[in-house]
Amino acid sequence: MDALVQGLASELSPQIPDNVVAPTFMGTVTSFWRDVPAPELRTAEAAFKETVPLKRLATAKQVASAYPRLMMNDFITGQVLAVDGGVMLRK
Repeated sequence: MDALVQGLASELSPQIPDNVVAPTFMGTVTSFWRDVPAPELRTAEAAFKETVPLKRLATAKQVASAYPRLMMNDFITGQVLAVDGGVMLRK
């Protein structure tokens, strides 16, 4: 993801800023996990909440709010904004 957004930003600048929002696991909020059995998904959600520093899942509204923040600032380009509750702090 980093290489892609940086390459696009290099090619498209200065006309078009290029950034990416990288959300973390959101559980049942998204339809991505629709084929996972409910008990298994609940177990995964509980495990994730224990590992993420903020100890909770992101809401769709929290992830969505990252997009206008990036779009409103035309001096940010080539960045990956992790909306991850601090997951990357553990790496």
